[in-house]
Formats: sequence, structure tokens, C-alpha cells
Amino acid sequence: MYGNQLVSRWSGTAGSVIHLILVAALISVPARADIVIPGADGSDGALNVTANTTIDLSEAVSANWDTPSPQPGKGVYDATKWAVVFKYSSLNIANGTTVSFKNHGSRAPVVWLVNGNVTIAGTVNLNGANGIQGSTVLAEPGPGGFRGGAHGSSLATAGGPGFGPGGSNPHSDARGSGGSYATLGKTANIGRLYGNTLIVPLIGGSGGSDQPYIYDIGNGCGGGGAILIAASGTISLTGTITANGGNANESTDGSGGAIRLVATALAGSGRLSALGNDSGGEGRIRLETLSGGADLQLTPLSVIEPASDPVIIWLPETGPQCRIVSIGSNAAPADPRSELGPLPADIRFYSAAPVPVVIETKNVDTSAAKVTLLVRPRHGSGSNLDASYTSGDNNTALWTVELTIPQGYTAFQARVDPK
Repeated sequence: MYGNQLVSRWSGTAGSVIHLILVAALISVPARADIVIPGADGSDGALNVTANTTIDLSEAVSANWDTPSPQPGKGVYDATKWAVVFKYSSLNIANGTTVSFKNHGSRAPVVWLVNGNVTIAGTVNLNGANGIQGSTVLAEPGPGGFRGGAHGSSLATAGGPGFGPGGSNPHSDARGSGGSYATLGKTANIGRLYGNTLIVPLIGGSGGSDQPYIYDIGNGCGGGGAILIAASGTISLTGTITANGGNANESTDGSGGAIRLVATALAGSGRLSALGNDSGGEGRIRLETLSGGADLQLTPLSVIEPASDPVIIWLPETGPQCRIVSIGSNAAPADPRSELGPLPADIRFYSAAPVPVVIETKNVDTSAAKVTLLVRPRHGSGSNLDASYTSGDNNTALWTVELTIPQGYTAFQARVDPK
């Protein structure tokens, strides 16, 4: 699947949007004799973790990803790339310690660009949160992932679908269903596969749907997060990196996220995990190196390939792209956020009549593409709506979906797949 992901929030009168690109077009690249990491200028200094640490991604300074960090150690948030990027001179996480994350408002994934060596003897935790019984707060994903469905407390406030490209509806037999990513979640209902083995762009797991209110189990679980660690030296891993979906021990688990390691050499017998637990789909793991890596424990089974020349961090400008341009007469915001209440929405309107949602594709063969609008309300069932081609060519084209916006907050996503 390739395309751009757009998530929005709507409040009976409102909505907000997040853009991100999902790509399936394979990129052929040759191996190289050494590793040079683009943008790895060391401006965030050395990360040396000797006690449990939570990195607050909301403290990142908004800037282009390759800008030297204005506040060393805080990283930069690039809205266009949808990533929080740190540029370390070296990185060490001691045995017995855990690094976890507080999400950026956009829930962007984490990129560590290191112009030296990386040693991880402790744990890097990007797991999605578990659903909480009776909670009205959506379960958070790991950074780069998507939240679980809202809890339904009555027929009037029915349980909601999981969010993200693989978010799913509650199942028809009154159970929840797990989020999907590289594989479908258990009892997945409208959840779809997405992403690619390159993990370019970097994207995490989708949320599980709610258990219907008659069970009063809790909301859906968050999807696992996504991280890229790219080092010019050696990544030595004797500890653990986890990007698992949240686990409710029911049928509402989030899917696993994504872990991508790029280095001149990989060493150690540590563990990488991007699983969906009982009901969520599997995530993705990718290793790119010139040597080593065979002793690492990978779940699920993953891609191990030579590092490319040059190292690919981002989707090329010529790659396929898709974004929501407007909803009704309202232009989509340039840097939308994935809130779903109670904050004010980015777009507001009062309308009981159908409104057009306009989607733009770039670098896409319009004769061989299928464009879909994914509609995920906070409460009630989600749906996937086919968009109709309206104008343009393979360079830039517009597609339209007409729909009545459901009352309350709703997330929208646009994706393009080959027919």
C-alpha cells in the first residue's frame, strides 16, 4: 500500500487532521562499503542513560529535520516528515534501565541519527498503552502509532473503532477486534494491511476497537510505536527494544509497531519485538547493516539486508503521495494533530447535508490506483469509502468522496493502493 495518511478530529461541528505517507513502492539500492548517516551532526550531544528515563517528545523544537538541534537533547519536530529527530554523537542505555517516551502532540515516531556507536543494554519501550476499564480517555499509542477505540458506556455512546490505517470496528458478535498492520488482527473488521518492508516512511501500529458497552471491559488498546536508529558505527544490542501493541487480554489489542536499525555493524543477542499480543496484528522489523545481526532475537520474523547507498531516511520527493486537501469548504491544516476531543477542533462547521472531501495524489498512476477515505468516529462504526477520480494526471490528481459527517469527533484517513 502506498499513500498519505490523514487523521482528523471532528466535534459535531468540527475536525482536525494529521498527514503522513504510507509507501509500498520498492526502492532498489546498492550496498556500500561504509555507512554515512544523513543529518547526523551530533548536535543533541551524547545520550547516556544510567537511570529510568522518559523522553518528552513534546519538547522538540519545530524545525527542518536536518537543522542542528537548537536545544541540545530536545531534538527537532519536522511536520513535513512527521517525525521527532534526535542527532546524537553517541548513545548508551545501561543495563537495568528503561527509556520510554511521552508523545508529541502529533504522535510522531522517533528517529535517532547517531554519528558514532550505539549501546543498548537496557530497554527502549515504545509499547502502546493497554485499554482501561470504564475509561473515557483513548489509550495512547507508542510514538508513531495510533490510539485505541473509545469506550462505549451505552447505546447512545457506542464503542468506537481503533484509529490508524489498520484500525478496526467492534466485531459483529459484540466483541472488540485487534488492530492490523503487517498482518491482520484477530477478528479484524474493516482493519486493513499497510506499510512495506522498507519501513519508509516510518509508521507504527494501529489501535484495537472497543469492547461493546455490554461487556464494560474497557477501551481499545493503542498501537505499538515506531523508531529508526541509524548509526555510522556499531549498534550493540544486548537489551531490548519493544514496540508492541497494548494488551487487554481480550480482543481489543493494538497491533505491533515498527523497529528499523541501520548501522555499519550490528552486534549482540538482544531482543526486538513488534507484536500485537493476543488479537493485534504483527508489526514490522528491519535491519540494515554491512555485518552482524544474526544473533539478535526478532519477533516477528523480519527483513535483514545490506545497508543502502545512500542510507534512505525519508520517502523520496518523487515517491507516491496522498493527502486530504479539504473537507467541505475548509482547507485541511498544514500540521494537523490527532486529538479526538475535548480540545477545540481544527475545522468546524454545522451541516447535516453531505460535504465533499477532496484528496490529492502525487506521483500515482491514476488508471491503476484505488483511493479510499477511512472514516473513524470516536463512537460508532467506522467505514471505508471509495473516492472518485475528478481531475489531474499522474503527477498531481484530485479525488472526491461525498459523505455526511457524523456528529461528534471523527478521524479521517486517506490512502491509495494499487487496484
